[in-house]
Amino acid sequence: MELVIVLLAAMAVVIVVACLRESRRALESQLGLTKQPATSDAEFCELMPEIDPELALKVRNICSDVSGWDPDEIHPQTRLVEFEIW
Repeated sequence: MELVIVLLAAMAVVIVVACLRESRRALESQLGLTKQPATSDAEFCELMPEIDPELALKVRNICSDVSGWDPDEIHPQTRLVEFEIW
């Protein structure tokens, strides 16, 4: 009997996780959020010529530390909502 309960609980968890992933994909699609290709520090600074490169890289590294994303995945057009920290 305990095995049946454990199996049902495991199935419930799998279903909930699948639903959450699907709803996240739908939200990302609706908002137009997409993963960007990796960008080096030099390319990142080239995309923002009006900003001091040292400051731009500091902000990028702070965003990386807060979000857990790799700095190469953070672009000037990355929205804060994509970090999933709010």
